[in-house]
Amino acid sequence: MKIHDVIRSKRKEMGLTQEELARYIGVSAPAVNKWEKGLSYPDITLLPVLAAYFNLSIDDLIGYEPQMVKEDIKKLYRRLADRFVNDPFEEVKAECDGYIKKYYSCFPLLLQMAILLMNHYHLAEKPQEVMNDITELLDRITEESKDVHLAKNAVMLKCGCHLMERQPEEILDILGEEILPVSQEAEMQAQAYQLRGNLDKAAQAVQISMYQHLLYLIGDASMHIAWQQEASGKTEEIIRRTLAVADIFHMDYLHFNTIVQVYLASAQYYCITANPEEAVKMLERYTDCVYMQETPIKLHGDDYFDKVDGWLSELALGKDAPRGDAAIRQSIYQAVEANPLFACLRDNPIYKRIMKRLEEFSRGR
Repeated sequence: MKIHDVIRSKRKEMGLTQEELARYIGVSAPAVNKWEKGLSYPDITLLPVLAAYFNLSIDDLIGYEPQMVKEDIKKLYRRLADRFVNDPFEEVKAECDGYIKKYYSCFPLLLQMAILLMNHYHLAEKPQEVMNDITELLDRITEESKDVHLAKNAVMLKCGCHLMERQPEEILDILGEEILPVSQEAEMQAQAYQLRGNLDKAAQAVQISMYQHLLYLIGDASMHIAWQQEASGKTEEIIRRTLAVADIFHMDYLHFNTIVQVYLASAQYYCITANPEEAVKMLERYTDCVYMQETPIKLHGDDYFDKVDGWLSELALGKDAPRGDAAIRQSIYQAVEANPLFACLRDNPIYKRIMKRLEEFSRGR
């Protein structure tokens, strides 16, 4: 509520007339009347008196909330992500800036605003300026937040910003050059729950760990494939094994955004190595996969990973994707249509059918 609503509701709650409140505060009744109508505001020196009289903090009196709760952050993120698709970038960015200024000490919100801008900064007329704003937000979280997990996420996102700007030295300055072993915190937690006798919680912890490691495995494989520039038996084997794992775990359904990167990288590899037949097969799998997705696109488990849905719901954005469906659909189409490596397939009739399907998909058909 705004201050005029608070003053009016608290006065009525206490059974006071405007004249009685005015007399206590030391102002005229017409002044109180103007406050309650929102036509004017109490002098700043009167705020402590009003707050004490109504037994409120000054923040509650003026309707100021320094923190935004998780559910409200989710709703705000989704609304702004949809706006970025439909409205001019600068208008939406201005609204983002307003929330950042209002909740400058709400670090969970700042982190989500950074993620939101990272996912849409390419739409800006001056993307470098937006990227600078993002890194400032991430630096503030890293330096000021007392939440270790939040600060760690901010560090990784800053590395992501440097990656987008093709700045490898900055990334290695932050992370160092030594490759460290993967943390086994989840496994330790699972064993702790088992010792407590909470087998269901132990099983959930293991399953969440397996789910994440599966996504890392498939994601890392797609990067490895994408970097290959010449025919290699090793690369062929990586593709074969990755697709085998993906098929076993039904990745087309479980997490399509991860597996489509494998299909795309493999298609690129086959174009580079002059194997258009296999390239088209990979693009067919890519297209079939995106068409089987339900909308709106959300994270989810399946019959095997049947204990991850509750955990997914508790993530910062819940099960929602970081971009709206329209933006996701368009990026799926553009990833193929704008890729110069697929120029060798332009006259292939199967490729033409694929592109027609992807274009229709991008338009929501």
